[in-house]
Amino acid sequence: MTGYDFSPEALRQAANAGMRDRLSYARWDIDVESIPDDLRPSGIDVVTCRFALPYLDRARLLTDVGRWLADSGTFYALVRVDVQGADTRPAPGPDEAAGAEAFRRGLTEEQIQSLGHGWAHRETYSLSRWHRAIMLRGYGG
Repeated sequence: MTGYDFSPEALRQAANAGMRDRLSYARWDIDVESIPDDLRPSGIDVVTCRFALPYLDRARLLTDVGRWLADSGTFYALVRVDVQGADTRPAPGPDEAAGAEAFRRGLTEEQIQSLGHGWAHRETYSLSRWHRAIMLRGYGG
């Protein structure tokens, strides 16, 4: 199994977290680099996307993910909600670096609701006022 990420630091942390004998990690900029050779149509069971959807071409990503997933596969995304008014957003946590605000982009509720067109099953979970989990299954269904 291979985990891909844009961030070398995220890859380093994942590799140090254990299970290295069963997992490999590779850097991939999904927006500008070619699809890795090991990603085959209908060959993946789970794709996760944690806080990255606001930075990506969502239509392209969801189309590609839909093609990569097996028929029973699941796309899971965790997103921040862009709540109107910057003063309503929680302050950065103590473990977030200075300037982290630039990396805390969210999606509006309308954008979140628009995710999943072309998918047979869509579930959204409200984790808090500021976070949603979205699960999609059955692309093209």
